[in-house]
Amino acid sequence: MSNTESNSSTYGIIAIAICVVSLFTIRLFFSLFMLGIVVFAVIGLLKDSAKIWSAAALIFAAFLYMSEAKTSYDRQISKNNYYKIQYKVICGGCNVTYTNESGGEDNFKNQTEFYRTIQMKGDQDLRLYARNDYRVQGSVTVEIYVNGELLKSETSSGELASASVFGYPEDINKH
Repeated sequence: MSNTESNSSTYGIIAIAICVVSLFTIRLFFSLFMLGIVVFAVIGLLKDSAKIWSAAALIFAAFLYMSEAKTSYDRQISKNNYYKIQYKVICGGCNVTYTNESGGEDNFKNQTEFYRTIQMKGDQDLRLYARNDYRVQGSVTVEIYVNGELLKSETSSGELASASVFGYPEDINKH
């Protein structure tokens, strides 16, 4: 054993601990944790007598990095994909506002049933709002479907009932 080697696995174990902690942190600190893992693992390879912990930490770090890279890639793809959006409103006589394909809002008055199908990118806002006319009582139901799957739904009833839903097309991937 050389003069620079310690009789422990301290640095390797620290690197493993950072790996474990990084699994439970927000992605904002991912690069900082990766740097810590690599630094302590390399020091452990140079100074610790039992190098297995440092080697394991480097392998674990490589796995974490590849996993994060794939997640980032998938997130980017889902933002750039186009999704089929279907808006649906059922009411007794209501005013409807929804996000159109260009990201603006379209309004329709005195609707009893409203259906609209558009295409949107994954990171664009989806908003659907309906409010019964002041002369109408009853329920209002609003629904947003993405690629045929229900994303969000809300129902309200009573005088001047209103319902609204909000989301992003890419949120359907999180179900």
